[in-house]
Amino acid sequence: MKIDSPHKNKKFSTIFDKFKTLNFLLKNKKKINIIDVGANRGQSVKEFERYLDYKKLNIECFEPNSNVRNELIQTKEKYSLLKKNFQIRIQDKAISNKNDKTISFFNNLKKSQISSIYRINKKTKNFIVSKKKNYHNHEEKKFVKTITLSKYIKQKKINLVDILKIDTQGHEVECLDGAKEVLNKINIIVVSILFFDFYIKKRVSFFDIEKIIKNKFIFWDLVHLYKNPKSNAIDHVEAVYINKNLYKKLF
Repeated sequence: MKIDSPHKNKKFSTIFDKFKTLNFLLKNKKKINIIDVGANRGQSVKEFERYLDYKKLNIECFEPNSNVRNELIQTKEKYSLLKKNFQIRIQDKAISNKNDKTISFFNNLKKSQISSIYRINKKTKNFIVSKKKNYHNHEEKKFVKTITLSKYIKQKKINLVDILKIDTQGHEVECLDGAKEVLNKINIIVVSILFFDFYIKKRVSFFDIEKIIKNKFIFWDLVHLYKNPKSNAIDHVEAVYINKNLYKKLF
């Protein structure tokens, strides 16, 4: 069966339904706390608000891309007026495995969603669109400060994170590595994993993710995948892991 697009194909949406999975795992949860690492313009914030079943929703947004921060702030202000039970906080630091380090960040002026700590690989053999649109010619180098999730969660005295969503265009392993001290405070991890050579960096696998979190978490679901039409390989997925303690409570 051919599946053309995760957004346009109803069959795909039925099979890979992220919020059906999340609502099942969070059933009967009245207050939901989320950390959104790689919030960009607030796309995931809007999805969480629209599709999660909640009474009260708190989202901590991390987005080091200064070019999109105004849009994220506008999203926050909009919901502040419309939703009294929905709070958003915005942080401009990059989540990583080191604290207070200044690192390069490459804002992509053509497509903000692909901005990353890593440069785009102009010699990519897998990503067809990149060469056609010359994304690598639209990078703006900036410098950002880092913080680990362990430090942030302890600093803010956060007792529980219901959902940790990480979509950092290739820096997910480092984000999780910096959260090792607080994994017991996180119930669900939704992580994007890039398998292809879009950025100049070491390729990531499930193994890289799981060697960090395997003692505390179990793999639960794939809620998105994209297959490369050229190679027929999977370019990236969005995977859900759940804390073993949450699993015991549910089952």
